[in-house]
Amino acid sequence: CAQASRCVYCFYPSVFNVNNGDMTKIKILHVQVLPILSGVQNISLDILAHLDAEKYDKYLICAQDAIESAEFAEKFTRAGVTIIRLESLKRAIGKHDIRAFRDLYRLIKKHDFDIVHSHSTKPGILARMAARLAGVSAVIHTVHGVAFHKNEPRLKRTFFYAIEFFATLFGHFLTSVNGYYKKHFRFVAKERFRIIYNGIDVSYRGKRMQQEKKQKHILYLSRLERAKDPLTLLKAANLLKNKYKRDDFKIKIAGDGDLMADCVQYVASHQLEQQVEFLGWVTEKTPVYQDADIFCVPSIFEAFGLVFAEAGLYELPTVATTVEGIPEVVINEKTGYLVSPQRPDLLAEKLVYLLDNPHECYRLGAAAKEYVLANFTKERMAEEYEKLYRQSLSRS
Repeated sequence: CAQASRCVYCFYPSVFNVNNGDMTKIKILHVQVLPILSGVQNISLDILAHLDAEKYDKYLICAQDAIESAEFAEKFTRAGVTIIRLESLKRAIGKHDIRAFRDLYRLIKKHDFDIVHSHSTKPGILARMAARLAGVSAVIHTVHGVAFHKNEPRLKRTFFYAIEFFATLFGHFLTSVNGYYKKHFRFVAKERFRIIYNGIDVSYRGKRMQQEKKQKHILYLSRLERAKDPLTLLKAANLLKNKYKRDDFKIKIAGDGDLMADCVQYVASHQLEQQVEFLGWVTEKTPVYQDADIFCVPSIFEAFGLVFAEAGLYELPTVATTVEGIPEVVINEKTGYLVSPQRPDLLAEKLVYLLDNPHECYRLGAAAKEYVLANFTKERMAEEYEKLYRQSLSRS
C-alpha cells in the first residue's frame, strides 16, 4: 500500500472486512466504575471522543449508580459513545464482584469487542480477566493509581499487589500515567509497558486575571478525600494566621467529598471563617482558576493530578507534595514548589514565600503554562493511545 503509514486497513488487517469499499468498524470498550466526570472518566471521554466514528464503534461500561451526574451521559453520548450500565459493578469489594465478572464476560462476549481498555483498580482486575477469557484481541489497562501504596498496611499492600500481578497476566499491554509506577511493574516485559501522560484541554489561551486584591487567593480544587488531604492545607492556613500573623490570604476550597464535614468543623473550631471559603462542587472551572493566585492540593498519594496541569495552563504557581507522579507534573522550583506530604509547617512556609514574592508567582506560573502546553495536551494523549490500539490489533 502506497499509504501504509496512514492506511487504516494496513493497520488492522485482522479487523476490517473489505468488500466493495465497505469496512467493519473496530469495536472498542472502555470500562470504568463511577458514572461521574472526575479525572479518570474525563481521560476515557477524551480518548473516545478523539477516535473517528467512521472507524470505531465506541462503548463504555460503568456502574449503575445514583451518584451519576447529568453531564456524564450527555458528554459521552455527544462523543458517539454507547453507555452500558452494569448494576453488579460497584466500587466496594464484595460478593457482587463474582456476578460483575460474569456480567462483564457475557457482555464482552456478546458484543465481540476488538479492544477492551480498563481504567483503575476494580475494572483493571475484572475486565482484563473477562476480556481475555472472552477472546478479545487487544486487552489494555491503564494504571491511574495503585492500591498498594506505602500509606496502606503491609498485609493489605501485599494482598493488592498479588491481585495486580495476577490480573496483569490477562492483559496484552499495560500503560501508566507516570514513570514513577514503573518500579512496581518490573515483571511486565518492556515491550508491553507504556508511559502515557494524561492530557487536558488547552484551548484556553488567555492569561489569568491580574487584579489588586486585599487578600491573595489560594485555590484548592479537588475532591475532599483522604488522598488529597485537604486538612493539611487547613492546618497550614491556621499557621499562616496564628504563627505568621497573616491576614492577606483566603483559601478557596472548590470540591466536595467524604471529608467535607471534617473540613467545615476544623474551620469553625479554629475561627478560620475569614480565611477559608467553601465553593462546593465546581463545574465551570475557568473563572475559579482565573481568580486564583496560587494553587495548592497537598496529596498524600497521587498518580498524576489533572488539576496540577490545569492550574499550570492558567499560569498558577503550585505548592504540592513530593508523592508518586506529582513531581513529573509540577517541577520543583521551576513551575512550583514541592514539600513532604502531611507537613503543614512546610506547606505554610512555601505559601508565605509566594505571598511575599509576587514576581516569583509570575515566573513559576509562566513556566508552568509552557510546560503544560509541551507535555500534557489531550490531543497528544489521545494520539498515543490510538497508536497503542493500532499496535495491539496489528499483533493479533
